[in-house]
Amino acid sequence: MKSRRFFLILAWIVFWGCTPHWQRSGLFCVSYDTLWKECRKTLRKKGFEISVERKKEGYLQTKWEHFLPPLQMRGYRMRMEIQIVPASHFFTLREEKKRGCYFIKVKALREINHSVHDPMDPRHALWTVDGYDVKMEEALLRELQIPFHREILLKDY
Repeated sequence: MKSRRFFLILAWIVFWGCTPHWQRSGLFCVSYDTLWKECRKTLRKKGFEISVERKKEGYLQTKWEHFLPPLQMRGYRMRMEIQIVPASHFFTLREEKKRGCYFIKVKALREINHSVHDPMDPRHALWTVDGYDVKMEEALLRELQIPFHREILLKDY
């Protein structure tokens, strides 16, 4: 009985650790090009430099941005990923809505510097994965929804 419980706990940990992490936005019913431009603009506004752009796949990835506090240990770095996904991938919509509705998925990967020799120099850092920065992901999604929220309100009235 103990071995079965141990196996179930181990299987749950492995399953939970291997699932992909993405924060998903609400539904955007705007043109793909408009949404693409807004995603790029928002990333730049947040201070990230884009390193990978695949417009056909709807994928953006930034370079690592370093956040190294002066004269302190434990600086960190972060990389953002954005993916624009057609709404039809998640559920079926009426035909007229399928073409112009999208979701945005965001992932903010975070790593911590464990170097003791020179913690303020990213070249000599010892980076280890620290998980995801959920607050940054939520902030980016909120920022993306602001310009489109005005458009939706104007269309309704």
